[in-house]
Amino acid sequence: MTSSLSNVGDNREIAHKTAWGLFWNFSAYFLGKIVVLITTAILARLLAKSDFGLIAVALVAINYLSVLKDLGLGVALIQRKGDVQEAANTVFTINLFLGLALSALVIPLAPFVAAYFHDAQVVPVLRWMGISFIINALGSVHTNWLVRDLDYRRKLVPELGGALTKGIISIGMAFLGYGVWSLVFGQIAGAMASLILVWIILPWRPRFTIDRNVAGSS
Repeated sequence: MTSSLSNVGDNREIAHKTAWGLFWNFSAYFLGKIVVLITTAILARLLAKSDFGLIAVALVAINYLSVLKDLGLGVALIQRKGDVQEAANTVFTINLFLGLALSALVIPLAPFVAAYFHDAQVVPVLRWMGISFIINALGSVHTNWLVRDLDYRRKLVPELGGALTKGIISIGMAFLGYGVWSLVFGQIAGAMASLILVWIILPWRPRFTIDRNVAGSS
């Protein structure tokens, strides 16, 4: 009887946490879209269409490479039931290596992307955008941990903070006449802001280690 009551209580707690998680997740999505909409509307008045074209080309290449950014380890960490600390350290270490590798890969790849789109200006833009792989790798485990705990309320902070920082930096630099670089450094600044905030709200600190058993099971 006691066990049944305990199970009912656990199920109610999970349902309650899930409901609030959905609310905060929707709030983060909705608020983020509003920030993006306002930022884009302002930038459209300050920048040329060619600036948006350059950043779009760079983002296409970045998104293709992003398929390899964690090899599904983030999802495996969210679903893992045991050895979470060791698994998190292993996933963090692997993600960091992958982030470094992808950022490095962008350097020789950029001229080929520029040649395909017949625009040499893509080269420096794409190379700078490649830094985002390292930045995102440093915060991916923290973000996955928040998702694992259904803690979307705290997850909202780095997401919204990153979007606001990206918007402020992009608009400020565009107003000063930096053109496409306002979009590039806005992206990087937003990613950095998200990284700093997620490390602040989740005080877990990783160790650089790879457990072969954990990596293989993930």
